Amino acid sequence: MNFILRDNKNKVYQSFWGESKENEQRIAQNTKTIYLKTKQHLIINYVTPNFDIEEHLGTGWKNDQELYNRLIDHYNSLEYENLKP
Repeated sequence: MNFILRDNKNKVYQSFWGESKENEQRIAQNTKTIYLKTKQHLIINYVTPNFDIEEHLGTGWKNDQELYNRLIDHYNSLEYENLKP
């Protein structure tokens, strides 16, 4: 699966290419859990490998390939249940 995880408040995104269905489901579930508990502005969008970030999201977005891991680490530090990346 090809998708991006977006943090709308901070205008950063992480791209995921060729993820297995199991990884995609875990990332989506963890993102939903983080959103529900922290109310961060997180969204997953499915994209094609040749998507254009400015055309898809607009200007001013930054790629951050550590976004997901930082979200997990921050969530776990808040003493919620531990999520596995």
